[in-house]
Amino acid sequence: MFSGDYSVLSEEEFSLLSSTDVYDVFRLIEKLRDTEGATWRDTLSIAIPRLVDGDLGVSYLFKVNLDPTDLGPRVLVYKEVGTNQFWRRYIAEGDVTKDPMTGPIMSRLGTDFCVRRRDWVSDEVWYGSEFYKEILPQADWDFAIYSQVAITPPGVVDGLSVARKFGRPDFTPRQVAMVKLIHQELARIWRNDAPLPVHTLPARQRQVLEGIRQGHTRKKIAETLELSQHTVHSYEKALFTFANVTSRAELLAILNKTARPALMP
Repeated sequence: MFSGDYSVLSEEEFSLLSSTDVYDVFRLIEKLRDTEGATWRDTLSIAIPRLVDGDLGVSYLFKVNLDPTDLGPRVLVYKEVGTNQFWRRYIAEGDVTKDPMTGPIMSRLGTDFCVRRRDWVSDEVWYGSEFYKEILPQADWDFAIYSQVAITPPGVVDGLSVARKFGRPDFTPRQVAMVKLIHQELARIWRNDAPLPVHTLPARQRQVLEGIRQGHTRKKIAETLELSQHTVHSYEKALFTFANVTSRAELLAILNKTARPALMP
């Protein structure tokens, strides 16, 4: 019923999964493929914790900044489920340097991985850190799975994280394998289908593109965005260049071909 590439898991990892586990993973993939527009990421953020008995789910997309004077990634999409107000405020401030996992993750940007915290940071370092003592008790989470995949275009990374509240036990290797299978299958879809990477466009161009998708005239888009028609026209021309097309019809044809079932990241 479901097609996929099980070779993304090692024999040992695959042996941890039951037939029901594999069925559940690919049933989720099919559900995501049937979800309209970008809301599939919200569905994913909710589904991942349920699938592996977690409490918090995060799904994000960022572009690695290749500027040597600013190596921090630029977040393109960030969705979270189950987090509390303290954690959301902490993330909004943008300083995650206290987290002992930040270093190992940053050193592996652009590579695929799916790990538990204990795989990269020892209990001694974790529980002795300022992050654990000052941040996590208020954020109310501890054990977590971290997964990232590099996708097209180069420098764009998709990430998943799932965590458990304070006091709950660590995830099992079987649950790590389930998250890895989900994320690697999504990566396979993105890489093979090569969707048009509209998520990399500047915000204004994405807004104009959404207006085109909805069939709005240039005048209507200009009024909605409070821009001149001339400015909207310049954004349209930039979109045509981006997609290598010469008309709205061609642009919509490409979008209709790639948006579903390709699951644009």
